[in-house]
Amino acid sequence: MKFVSIACLVSVATAFSPVNVVPTATTSRMTLRATSSSASETSRRQLFTNLIVQGGIVATTTLGVSPMVANADVTNKIASSSALRNVKRSIKQLDTLELYVVNNEYLELKQAIRVAPIAEIRKNCNTLIKGGEDGPDAEKLVEGYNTFIKALESLDGTASLGSRGRTIPEGQFSEQYKATVAALSDFVKVAEDSVAIPVQYSAESS
Repeated sequence: MKFVSIACLVSVATAFSPVNVVPTATTSRMTLRATSSSASETSRRQLFTNLIVQGGIVATTTLGVSPMVANADVTNKIASSSALRNVKRSIKQLDTLELYVVNNEYLELKQAIRVAPIAEIRKNCNTLIKGGEDGPDAEKLVEGYNTFIKALESLDGTASLGSRGRTIPEGQFSEQYKATVAALSDFVKVAEDSVAIPVQYSAESS
């Protein structure tokens, strides 16, 4: 009898031991539903992602859509209209300086061409050149700009010498001024045609 009692006690103690707790049916069903719900949600997300990716690939392949790349600097192309207006204002400003040239007022002219918009002429011209580098007049823009800058620098150099009391040959100051105005006017004509051309795109080869 003692042996039977001890065996029964061990059996009862083992049955209530935390190590041997048996999950109830309710707990199992809750765990199963949670796992099933999580797996279902993951499957739906994955399916949705796959449909988007596959749909994009099919649409691209079917329609023949290829990535488009702008040939010119788009930022400068967009800014070209504003740059052109500033260059045109520079021509108007140059026109107002003719009296300085006629009176050989060298210092006054030298100071005047260092005031905006003429002071910003290089930046605005370069914007126009970069914005039109994919157009048919790209080389003309560069050549026109170089001609203008050379004339402007010659005019500025003569003004510097004259302001320091150096003798300037008769008519040189006037000729340089006229050459500067003419060169900038020619540049503007080419730039106007260039700005009128929309951004050129080409399909990116894969």
